Amino acid sequence: MKHPEHLTEKEKEEIRQLDLKIAAAQLKRASYLRDVFRSRGLIAPTLEELKSDSGEPFIREERIRDVWGYDYEKASAIKKTRVGLLVKERAYLCREMFDEKDGDPNGCGWVKGEPSPVLYNNISLLSGSAGTEYYCQLCGKKIGEHQSVIS
Repeated sequence: MKHPEHLTEKEKEEIRQLDLKIAAAQLKRASYLRDVFRSRGLIAPTLEELKSDSGEPFIREERIRDVWGYDYEKASAIKKTRVGLLVKERAYLCREMFDEKDGDPNGCGWVKGEPSPVLYNNISLLSGSAGTEYYCQLCGKKIGEHQSVIS
C-alpha cells in the first residue's frame, strides 16, 4: 500500500471522493437510526418528551465539571421491579460537547440508556492523560470525558 505522500493527484482526488461518500453514508445511517429510535420512544428532543418505562418522569442529574474533565449530561427515573426493588432508568444527552445554548442540530437529543465508555491512555514520557471518554451509542459523537490521570 502506498503512503499518502506517494499518491498521485488523481489518486488523492479519488480518496477525497471516497471519504465524502463515506461521510454521507454515515450521516444517512445516523439519521435513519434517529428516526427508528424516535418512533420507538428511545430518544426525544427534550427531557420532558422522553418517557420512562415506569411512567415516572426523568429528572436531570447535576452535571459535574472539574479539572479532570466534564461529565456528560444525564437523567434518571426510578422504576419499581416486579419484586419491589427500586432501580434507576438512565438517559443521557447527545449534543456537541461545548454548546450550552442550542445543542447540535445533528445530535440525537435525550437517549435512553448509558453512553459507550472508551478507556484511553496516552501518557508518554513527558506528558499525557488517561481516563474515559463517553460516546453516544446511536451516532458515536463524543459527549463527555473524565481524566483519571494527567501528567
